[in-house]
Amino acid sequence: QIVLRQAISKLVKARSKQFALSIAIVKTCCDLIIFSNNTGIDLHTKIRGKKCHEGLQSVVGLISAFIVLYQNFPNDTTPAEPGYLLEQRLLEAL
Repeated sequence: QIVLRQAISKLVKARSKQFALSIAIVKTCCDLIIFSNNTGIDLHTKIRGKKCHEGLQSVVGLISAFIVLYQNFPNDTTPAEPGYLLEQRLLEAL
């Protein structure tokens, strides 16, 4: 049972790391879309022949900003943390 608890703990840590990396990839993609539409770069104009829609650029910018806020929010271990809840559910199933 100790080995199972250690395995559950490793699983939770791996999933937390995977989630953090996924969020980082989404933020990088959003930043790339915003940067490539800047004057002087105009990657969208060179590839598609027209600039990126302003509404799309605004939504992507908001997503990127929310991700930055999420990443910079104080990281304390509370019962509301998804990894904590997953670990508790798995341990209760034992």
